[in-house]
Amino acid sequence: MSEGLEGTLQSLHESVDASQPNRELTDVLVEDIKHICTQEISEKDIDLTCGLLFHKSTGLVKFLQKSAKVEELQNAKTNALVLLSEFIQKAERKILPYAVAIKDACVTVYSLDRFAKVKNAAIPVMIKVLELTAGAAMGNDLDIENLIKKFFGELSKGTSKLAASVKASIYNLLGVIAEVYPDLMTLYEDKLVGLYVGALKAEMTAKTKKAELPVIAGCLEGLTAFMVNFTQSIQEGSKYSYEIFKYARMAIDPNISYTRYDVPRAGLKLFARHAGQFKPFLMDEYRPMYEKLVAWSRHHNRDVLHLGVAALEAFVREISDVLVERAREGQKEGAVFKVEKNVNISFVVCLYTAPCVSDKPAVQQSALSGLVR
Repeated sequence: MSEGLEGTLQSLHESVDASQPNRELTDVLVEDIKHICTQEISEKDIDLTCGLLFHKSTGLVKFLQKSAKVEELQNAKTNALVLLSEFIQKAERKILPYAVAIKDACVTVYSLDRFAKVKNAAIPVMIKVLELTAGAAMGNDLDIENLIKKFFGELSKGTSKLAASVKASIYNLLGVIAEVYPDLMTLYEDKLVGLYVGALKAEMTAKTKKAELPVIAGCLEGLTAFMVNFTQSIQEGSKYSYEIFKYARMAIDPNISYTRYDVPRAGLKLFARHAGQFKPFLMDEYRPMYEKLVAWSRHHNRDVLHLGVAALEAFVREISDVLVERAREGQKEGAVFKVEKNVNISFVVCLYTAPCVSDKPAVQQSALSGLVR
């Protein structure tokens, strides 16, 4: 394995170093490297593979730096970045010694290559590297502050200069930075959440242009990561809380026909992870929200179905908490939430607030039950 990988990497560099790079040969060599790294190596080979793949002179990262300006090699660069993303997921924290070099190569390729598909392949690699460095205190080494400034600058170039898919990737990247390195994003908190909400409003309420679905999905994905450390609940005074809820709710409308499910997936992820930040709005709109979530929890797409179930569980949990809290506060009125879609599924939450027999007058008895039959 090691000899084959080392030889193929050497051939790849010889190809890109030629006065006229051979595009077809380069594409084949990258595919060969991908096959070796994803199909032929075992767990015990990962350390050795890292050493070869990230070698300073003949590694894949060096290839990306060399070829950054070579437009003819856009397919090879894209495939090399996809390979890195897959391998990083496999090697996990074993790539940490090479994290700075990987991130720098991705930034270089993003900056110097003009093709959207290459830019879009570079950003997921950066995201994976950032996620793996969580807790490793590598913020300074990775120069996160300049990374933040660079990609805010990219968004400020104007909507016409960036493909929708690239904008979506940037929104997601900035959210991940806020999740992994919140101390370095604090100064930009208001700016970033304002960008998210502004972009969602522009895409989801505009009547004169077709919505850019990748941007909507990217903003919701970014918000899901951003809200881990920068909560947007109305209780904490967020002026954007309802707008975020509204646009996420719009994203999971099951009556909209999608050819891809990126938008509803992103909305469901946000609710699954952060339903607790929207308790008042979930309570106000419990019936339509329940109906939307049930629809996704029965979807034919397995990934969407799982996200729908996760979001539905989070919704039920938050509604239950609100009802129990109301009982504890001694509210006299009862509440019954019963939604039945058909004979196979029903969901019932009952709250009884009659005082129980107790030597403590303030104590109220509540009963909360969820039934699926």
